[in-house]
Amino acid sequence: MEGLISGRFALCETLREGRAYHAHDTASGNDVFLKCWPSDNPAAVDAIAMISAIDSPFAPRFLCSFEENGLHYLAEEWIEGEPLDRLIRRNGRLSEEQALRLFCIGIRADRSFSWI
Repeated sequence: MEGLISGRFALCETLREGRAYHAHDTASGNDVFLKCWPSDNPAAVDAIAMISAIDSPFAPRFLCSFEENGLHYLAEEWIEGEPLDRLIRRNGRLSEEQALRLFCIGIRADRSFSWI
């Protein structure tokens, strides 16, 4: 993929080949998470509908969705950080305090998503 996607998203990094990207939104000047599915994948429409309905401080903000070149795209707020699996691979097991902190965050997030 070269050039701009949908005339505004410039790819910065491939996170999952053919499926997820760190991109720069030239319209807003912000970095975004861009996910895509083949247009013939019926789960894409459901996933986009569900994600776009989430309004929680524990989830990235939905920005937009669109279809281009046979793909459904979803753009969300980019959240800087390291995935938990990479952190554990790099540092080993979490301490009890770290694990409890993440568990508590997960419980609060779960409660905010209970309507899904």
